[in-house]
Amino acid sequence: MPFDSTGFADETVAADLATLEKARRLLTYRIRWIKGALYTGVSPARPLQVCMMGAVQLAANGSALDHSDRSARLTRALRAHLPKARQRPLPIQYWNDRTTTEHADVLAVFDRAIADYRQRLGRD
Repeated sequence: MPFDSTGFADETVAADLATLEKARRLLTYRIRWIKGALYTGVSPARPLQVCMMGAVQLAANGSALDHSDRSARLTRALRAHLPKARQRPLPIQYWNDRTTTEHADVLAVFDRAIADYRQRLGRD
């Protein structure tokens, strides 16, 4: 039987979806979301608050400071779901920190990215 990588692609998408959902749960409550830093708290593995990127890195790697291929891929996925502007989309950390960005805006970006991943898996 020839090698078929389709299953591996689905596994990656499913793992990415689970990571996005975990990151969103970290930001569910407004008090857990911050601007201007990846995280606040005792350590990057046990933060009190995180920004969008910190939440993705914590969900993907167990630390708000650790960067991996998965967290890089997911930050690109979130960036693709930022509100459309006239210029190129900002990196998510800059968009997160803008004075006009609200907690509800952050959750909406996660929700759009999660819906996209669910659709890719046929789970919509």
